[in-house]
Amino acid sequence: MARPHHPTLWLLPLLLLAACATATERTSRDAFDELSRERRDAPEVELDGSYQAYVRYAMAHSPELRGDFERFRAATLAVRPARTLPDPMVSYGVFLRTPETRVGPQRQRVSLQQMIPWPTRLTHAANAAAHAADSAERRFDARAVEIRRRVAEAYWNLWFVHQAKVVEREEREILSGLEQTLRARVEVGQADFAQLSQIGLHISRLDDSIAGLDETERQLSAHLLAAVGAPGAEHAPMSDNEPMVAPPAQSLASLLAAAAEHPRARAMLAMADAAEERSQAENARHFPSFTIGLDWVETGPARMPDVADSGKDPVMIGVGVTLPIWLGSYRDREEGALAEASASRADADAITLAVQSEVRASLAALHDSARRVRLYRLTLIPQARTTYESVLGSYQAGRAGIADILLADKDLLELSLAHARSRADHAIAWAALEAATGRPIEARAPAEEAPAVAVTPPADAPAATIPPTRATEPGSDSHE
Repeated sequence: MARPHHPTLWLLPLLLLAACATATERTSRDAFDELSRERRDAPEVELDGSYQAYVRYAMAHSPELRGDFERFRAATLAVRPARTLPDPMVSYGVFLRTPETRVGPQRQRVSLQQMIPWPTRLTHAANAAAHAADSAERRFDARAVEIRRRVAEAYWNLWFVHQAKVVEREEREILSGLEQTLRARVEVGQADFAQLSQIGLHISRLDDSIAGLDETERQLSAHLLAAVGAPGAEHAPMSDNEPMVAPPAQSLASLLAAAAEHPRARAMLAMADAAEERSQAENARHFPSFTIGLDWVETGPARMPDVADSGKDPVMIGVGVTLPIWLGSYRDREEGALAEASASRADADAITLAVQSEVRASLAALHDSARRVRLYRLTLIPQARTTYESVLGSYQAGRAGIADILLADKDLLELSLAHARSRADHAIAWAALEAATGRPIEARAPAEEAPAVAVTPPADAPAATIPPTRATEPGSDSHE
């Protein structure tokens, strides 16, 4: 006759099921390990003034990003404890009145108990923790996207101030040369002092503007260093490389589809999955939990001589079952978790609508800034330069006054600054578009542009003695 199985052996599969890691948990752990290796193996970055160097430095040193990484670590480390069985309990007791048995007096007892919840309660709790870790990872990705956008905004605004200083300093040199020429004419009676005063007034205004740009540069430099996590640095180096001006290679439909997968939206969807797993874990409360116990009683020797099994210690195995009777409470917890899941999915939908709206707005700003860059570079600046040279030649011939020169020079200065501003706006709009889609965007090579049609100066105009120069010349595109 076959020996019957021990009544507690059927609990062993439940123990094994509760102790095994789920696929969701393994995926979460692998994602964290990969991100840890990437951050650990990333090469040290020096701020050489380029935009990409600032971005890489921010990815490595931003305290906000480091905080989200540690939250991702904490969420990952919370997965395994969620599926761990409760700690076993050991209890000890001493008989104050020793019961006498045939084999001897029982004097003390040691008990060991292990509570085993219904297995799906542990697996769903572990899955919920794993989805929460996935949400933490998506929040880390979203933070990285936002930091890139902030770095781009701070960097290109600072780049514009740097370019504006270069343009205005060159403008001051031009006016200083014109002032020297005019001063020589005043000395020989070919010009009056009022004209010379007009030049001096414009130079003083430029000096004030340059001083203001110096202060603005210090402020924006501090903002840029704080954005990348280097507040201790004294100065933010800046490259002269101009931002790329090109349309995105993806269509609007592709950009909107990418925005629908934004890390912020995916973080909320992961939280919804976590809440649904918690609902399943609460549903498992409707099923009983089990307790396995082992008791050992220390027994002294029997008082009667020659008693069989004298002093033999009894050992007992017991099984307990909880009775789930608070069904209404369990149901409320389950439905509450489902309500949290619905709320998180609604938040994900709201985020998707917001970022898709940002995609459309950023794309419009990108196209508008590219249009302005082409307009200034190919049309307005060449026309303004030709006009300036023509007015300067007319002045040499005695057909124009110094006010005409200053007006033409002012137009050229403002257009040069607007050209640089439109380039910075284009780079900022590009970063905003990437932030809205939540991923890098490939640029399409711009079509070859026709050369600008310049205004031809009069044939009798003499050559200008003070040729204008500007930091931003038409057709001088450089890409970083």
